[in-house]
Amino acid sequence: MKFQKLGKYTLLELISANTSTEVYLAVGNEADGIHNFIAIKQFPKASSSNEEYVNNFLKNARIFSHLEHPNIVNIKDFGNEQSNLFFAMEYVHGKTLLQIVQALEKDNRQLPTEHVAHIIREIAKGLDYIHMASTSESEIPLNIIHHQVYPQNILVGYNGEIKIFDFGIPKPEKTDSEIVDAHKKKLGYLSPEEIRKDPIDYRIDIYALGVIAWELLANRKLFQTENGFEIMKKTKDGDIPDITPFLDPKYAELASIVNVCLATDRELRYQTGQHIADELEAFMKNHFPEYSQHVFSEYIKSLFFYYHEKSSEKLDNFTRSVFGSIDNTEYTPEKESKLTESVIIANPVGPLKVISLKDIPSKERKWWEYGIGIAVTLIFIFIVRIIFVNYFR
Repeated sequence: MKFQKLGKYTLLELISANTSTEVYLAVGNEADGIHNFIAIKQFPKASSSNEEYVNNFLKNARIFSHLEHPNIVNIKDFGNEQSNLFFAMEYVHGKTLLQIVQALEKDNRQLPTEHVAHIIREIAKGLDYIHMASTSESEIPLNIIHHQVYPQNILVGYNGEIKIFDFGIPKPEKTDSEIVDAHKKKLGYLSPEEIRKDPIDYRIDIYALGVIAWELLANRKLFQTENGFEIMKKTKDGDIPDITPFLDPKYAELASIVNVCLATDRELRYQTGQHIADELEAFMKNHFPEYSQHVFSEYIKSLFFYYHEKSSEKLDNFTRSVFGSIDNTEYTPEKESKLTESVIIANPVGPLKVISLKDIPSKERKWWEYGIGIAVTLIFIFIVRIIFVNYFR
């Protein structure tokens, strides 16, 4: 197995892939010498040959790299290496919200109400930061729209953190058929103004967040149809099923919050993500005053117990090797190794290194340790012999 290199980063393993991007677990060293696991999102090489695409990519990358908030996946670096456009992003050890929903569906379970409220509150905080972001010099609003607020773009860390990632760059579709083809199974998260092809603003993200909240609380899709044109018509007409029957009556506040998010007229929706977060904060204090991120973290770790244990063990092996290596063999892409046998490390003062786990010395035993072992064994045999003889006498 050969490890790929991308500039100063070494790609350890593929995390996910689709037709347009690949995401890798990677390692590299920052300017201050601190070692970090990062996620590298790599775009197809064909993209780098399109000058307009490259310029647009770099323009947006510069903007996104200046954003930093606990509820968004922060961009650490970006560039064009070997005709590969890429983002170097904060690595979140966990699962996507979509994976959580799918795991619960498989076991015929539902996400508890307190966790739903917590998730939506944290996403709302992240969206508010994105929407209100401005240039550091002149405080000019950047007018950022996430445009892809879907469950698969919400990362949930095993430590309980919730982060938005994968900002979208909207492309205008001219016909209903183009909208259906472009968004496919994500149609249910599009706002009425998008369906009508009206000018859009950040409030389309508020609507999408309302859809996520509705589906988590109801434990089903907002629209019970696969027909894209039917979904578009219902969205445009504001034909949204009432969330109230799916809620415990004592949580009536949640129904109100979801309904405001899903208002067909965007002027009637919450105008900021912070307003949503404040409403949910009050709800949590009223109904779940002892709730904490730790509670949520323990729930997620129990839900994915096996995956959490295995992935944590793998990262721990990497970490121990990074900080414990004394091997000075320079790494080259031609050197083959297996993840179970070796790991790549970033040397703070030099090139990337490779250390084999087989090379880690085991503790050498002293002669008297073997002597004690033999003596204990002989004593044990002698005692068993005495018991055996007395028993059959």
